[in-house]
Amino acid sequence: MTHRKKLEDDWETETSSDSDDSDDSDDDNEMARNMEIADDFSVPNGRQGMGHGRFLVHTGSGRQLNPQYVQVQHPQGLKGKAAADYWRNYGRMKKMAAKNEKAMHGTSPKKDKKAKMEDKKERRRLKMEKKLQNKDPTSFPALLLPDKIRQKIDETVDTFNKYRREQQSLKKKKEQQAVVEDLSPPVDEEVDPEAMGASEDQYERMREIAPVAQQIRMAFPKVPTKSDIDESRIEGLSMTYLDELSQKQSNLAYQEMLKFRRKLPAFQVRQKLLDTIENNQVVVVSGETGCGKTTQLPQFILDDWIERGDGGRCRIICTQPRRISAISVSERIAKERAEKLGKSVGYQIRLEKVMPRETGSITMCTTGILLQWLTGNQDLNKISHVIVDEIHEQDILSDFLLIILKDLRIRRKDLKIVLMSATMNAEKFCAYFDDCPMVHIAGFTFPVQQLFLEDILALTNYVPQDNKIMKRPPKRQNDPEWNNFMLSLRKKNLTRKVLETLHDFDESIVDFNLILTLIRHIVKTTPEDEAILVFLSGWEDIKKLNTLLEGAFGSGQRGSRFLVIPLHSMMPTINQRQVFERPENQRKIVIATSIAETSITIDDVVHVIDTGKIKMKDFDVARNISTLTAQWVSVSNAKQRKGRAGRVKSGVCYHLFTSYQYNLLEPFPLPEMKRTRLDELILQLKLLRLGLVQPFVEKAMEPPSHEAVVQALDLLKLIGALDEEENLTPLGSLLANMPVPPQLGKLMFLACIFQCLNPILNVTAVLGYREPFCTPLGKEEEARRARNSFGAGLSSDHLTYHEAMKDYVDCVIKDGHNAMKYCWDSYMFNTTCVQLLKMKKQFAYILQSAGFIKNADPMDGYANHNSGDDDIIRAVLAGGLYPNLGTVKRPKNKHMSVPVLTQNFADKICVHPKSILSRQNEAEGIVVFFTQVKTSKIYIHDLTLLKSNLPVALFAKRSTVGKKKSTVVATIDDWLQLKCIGPGTYQSVEKLRNALDEICLDFYQSPPCQKLHIAEAIDSNQERLAAANSIIKLVIECFRFKTSA
Repeated sequence: MTHRKKLEDDWETETSSDSDDSDDSDDDNEMARNMEIADDFSVPNGRQGMGHGRFLVHTGSGRQLNPQYVQVQHPQGLKGKAAADYWRNYGRMKKMAAKNEKAMHGTSPKKDKKAKMEDKKERRRLKMEKKLQNKDPTSFPALLLPDKIRQKIDETVDTFNKYRREQQSLKKKKEQQAVVEDLSPPVDEEVDPEAMGASEDQYERMREIAPVAQQIRMAFPKVPTKSDIDESRIEGLSMTYLDELSQKQSNLAYQEMLKFRRKLPAFQVRQKLLDTIENNQVVVVSGETGCGKTTQLPQFILDDWIERGDGGRCRIICTQPRRISAISVSERIAKERAEKLGKSVGYQIRLEKVMPRETGSITMCTTGILLQWLTGNQDLNKISHVIVDEIHEQDILSDFLLIILKDLRIRRKDLKIVLMSATMNAEKFCAYFDDCPMVHIAGFTFPVQQLFLEDILALTNYVPQDNKIMKRPPKRQNDPEWNNFMLSLRKKNLTRKVLETLHDFDESIVDFNLILTLIRHIVKTTPEDEAILVFLSGWEDIKKLNTLLEGAFGSGQRGSRFLVIPLHSMMPTINQRQVFERPENQRKIVIATSIAETSITIDDVVHVIDTGKIKMKDFDVARNISTLTAQWVSVSNAKQRKGRAGRVKSGVCYHLFTSYQYNLLEPFPLPEMKRTRLDELILQLKLLRLGLVQPFVEKAMEPPSHEAVVQALDLLKLIGALDEEENLTPLGSLLANMPVPPQLGKLMFLACIFQCLNPILNVTAVLGYREPFCTPLGKEEEARRARNSFGAGLSSDHLTYHEAMKDYVDCVIKDGHNAMKYCWDSYMFNTTCVQLLKMKKQFAYILQSAGFIKNADPMDGYANHNSGDDDIIRAVLAGGLYPNLGTVKRPKNKHMSVPVLTQNFADKICVHPKSILSRQNEAEGIVVFFTQVKTSKIYIHDLTLLKSNLPVALFAKRSTVGKKKSTVVATIDDWLQLKCIGPGTYQSVEKLRNALDEICLDFYQSPPCQKLHIAEAIDSNQERLAAANSIIKLVIECFRFKTSA
C-alpha cells in the first residue's frame, strides 16, 4: 500500500466512524489558511520547474477533513522578490503539510518533536561509539612508562606488599592472642546494634569508622547536648531571666522598640499563637511578607516561658535558608530586646557564630548547622522549640530536616515544632504533619495595582518592530481558550490596534524595546523619587537592557537624571551598595534577577516590571548534567515580585505577559529535592544512620525520582564513599563531615597525601563557593584580559583560581596593599576573596582535627612540599574530580566553540567562552572538570588540561585492557581509550594503582598525622608511614614524567 493510499484509508476510517458535523470557527479558519497557502504556492510566470514536491493539505472543517495532495514543481531562474515570495510560501506549505500528516495519525507535534530530538541524540551516540570503535588506536592518547620506571615500580611495590603481609600476619597473631586471653578490643561507646536497626556486620563497620568520624566532628562547633547546668540551678536561672525582663520595662530603648512591635500584625495574634503552640506539638504559621512572624514569634515564646518562671528550660533554635538572613534576623531581635548579640539572642552560620547563653535563649542558624548538630545529638536534647522558617521555598536541606523532625516528634513528645511559611502553600505542610493546626497572620503591605500585557499595550500604544516577537506561538493557533480570552478582551474596549498586536505577540520572548517604552511612560507620569525595579532572568539580559538604557537616558554620565544599577553576582559589590541609597534629583532604575524577590528589600521601589522569566537550576537525570535555563516564573514568584512594589506606599506591578499566561503558571517552583544532585544529602543521611536511602527519601513531601537516587548512589560508590551495601566507608565517613560536595572533599584529602595543600584549598574554596572575578558592564574585555593574565600558559581554570588567590594574598595580606584598589584593578571581588580565605582556614582546621595535617595553617611547609609543582596539582585534581573526564580538540575554525567529548556521547558539549581553555588554541588532550551546565548549550565552565595521562589510569576505578590492531589499549570507564606503549606498561600501572589504593584506604582509616601517646603505636605508625611514603614518592616521580609523550 502506498503512503498516500494509507493516509486516505485512515481518513476514510476515521470519518466513517464519527459523523459529528462540527461548525467550529477555528476549523473554518484552519481550512481557509490551508487553501490560501495552497493557492499561493504556484509557479510564477509559468516557468519550467526544477525538482518537485508533494504535500498533503486538508480542506473542510471539524472531523470532515478532505485530504488533498498538491504536486509542485520548483521554478528556475527566480530572482529578487519573486524568489523570496516563492520560497517563503514553500516553507509555509512544508510546515503545514507536516502538521497535517501528524494530524492524520493523531500525533502530538510537541511529543513528536521531543521524540525526534531523542532519536537524534541516540543516533549521535551510536555514531560516536562506532567512530571510536573504528578509530586507529595509534591516534589514542598515549600511556608510556620507561623501562627504568617500570622496574622501579616492580621492586618498590613488591617491597611494600611484603611489608603489608608481615603487618597482617602480626595483626592476626595479636587477635588470636586476645581471643586466648579472652580480651576484647576497646570500644569508645557500646551501642546495641539492634536498637540502631543495624546488623552485626554493619555495626562492626561503624565501630571501625567511629574513631575517624569522632576526630573530624571535633572540628565543628560544639553540639548543644546535655547541659552542665545542674537541675537545682535551673529555677535560679529562671528567676534571673524574669528579673531581667522586668527591668527592661523601664528601659527607654526597649519601650520604643516595643511600641513598634505592637504595630505589627503578628502582635495582634500573639496570644492565639502561644495557645496553639502550647496545646499542639506541631504548628504551621503562615503570613505575608512584613507581618513580623520571623522576628516576633521566637520572642513571644521566650518571653512567655520567662514570665511563667520556666525561662531556664527554654532553648529555641530557628533555622533560616540563607546565611545573611540568620545574621540580620538575630541582629534585629537583639535590637528589639535592647541587648547585644550573645546574651539571649545569637546566631551560628558556617565560619561565623555569636552564640547566646545556653538556656533562656534564641539561636538563629542555617539549616545545615542544625543538621550538623543532629549528628551528635539525634534527639536534640535540651532543645525546647525548633522553628523552621521559609519552608515554602522547599530547599533541599529544609525538606530533609522536615523528614527528620516528623520522625523525631514521636521520640520527643515534649519538643515543640513550628513551621513558618508564606500563605500560598501552607496547607500542604499541615497535611504532611497529620493535619496539624495553622495560624494565619495578615500581611502588612500597601496595595499594589497589577497590569498585564494587554493593559500595558493599551497604556503605551506600543507596537513591536521585531518580527520574532510578532510571530504567534504555534500552540495558540488553534487554542480555543486563547480565542475565548481574545474575545473577552474585546469587551474591555481595547482598540483594534492593541488587539491585533496582542493576537500575534509572542510573550515568551523578552521585548527590551517594550521595557524601554514602559520606563519612558513611568518617567513621564510619576514623581522622580519613585524607583523602578526590573526583573530579568540573567546576566545577558541585564547587559542588554543596561546598554539600551544608557543609550536612551545617558545613564552613567555625569549630570544624568537617571541612575541605572545592575544587580547581579557578577557585578562589583561597591556598585551594588547604591541599590539601598536614595539619590537626589535622579530616577533610580534597578535591573535585577530573582535575588531581589526575597533576599533584599529596596524601600523606595514603587514600580516593578516583571518579565515573567527566571533562571532556575535544575538537574537532568538522564544526561547527568545541571541545567540553568530561563523559564516561566511560578505564581508564588510573581506574587513576591509584585510585593516588592508595596513596601512603603501604594505601587504598580507591570507583568509583561497576559493574564491568560498568568493563569497557566505553575503555583509554586519545583522543590529543590526534585531538581538537584543528591550525593551530599545521601552522605548526611548515612551519617545520621537513617537507614537505606530510597525508603527514607520516599518519606519526603515531594520525593525525588528513583533514577536520581540511583545515580547519586552510583557516584558515591564509584568515588569510594559507600560500599555495595550502601554503608559508609572510612572515606565516606570523612566526606560526610566535610561542608563541601564529596568530590571536593576527596580532593582535599588527596592534597594532604600528596603534600600540595594550599593550591587545592584555593581551588576547593572557589568551586565550593564562587570564583573571585567580577565583570563590570562595559568592561567585559578588560575583565577577560585580567582573568586570563593569572592563567597565562597554564591551560587550567583551576590553577588560574589558585594564582589569583595567591596573588591576592601576596599583595594584600603580605605586602599590605589597599585591598579595594587591588581588587578594582584586578577585576576581583574583595568580599569574595575574604570569604574564600575564611573557608580555607576552616578546611585546614577540619583536616587537622581529622589527623591529616599537623597544624591548621594552609601555608604549612610540610603540607605544601609539592605545591610548586603543577604536574602534581593536575594529577591530584584528576584523582579528586574523577569520574569527570573529557577530551578536547581544537576546532578548525578558531571562532567556533571548543568541543569536549565526555562519557555522554549523545550531547554536544563545549568549553564555556569564559574558560581559559577557550582562548588557548594549542591545548588538546584529556581534561578534568567539576561542573557542566546546560544554558543555551551544554557548557563546561572549569577545566584543567592534564600534561600526563598516568593520573587517569592510576585513579580510575573502572578500567580494562585489550588489544586492538596489535596495539595494547586500556579503556577507562568504557569509553576513554589509552594506547599503552612498551611491554608491561598497563600491568605496572595496575600494580602501582593497587598499592596506592591500599595506602589511601589505610590513611582514611588511620590518618597519617593522628595524635598517638603510646610508644609502641608511635613506632608502628612511623613504620607504616615510611612504607607508604616509598609508594607515594614513586607515584609523584611518575606524575612528573610526561607519560603522554
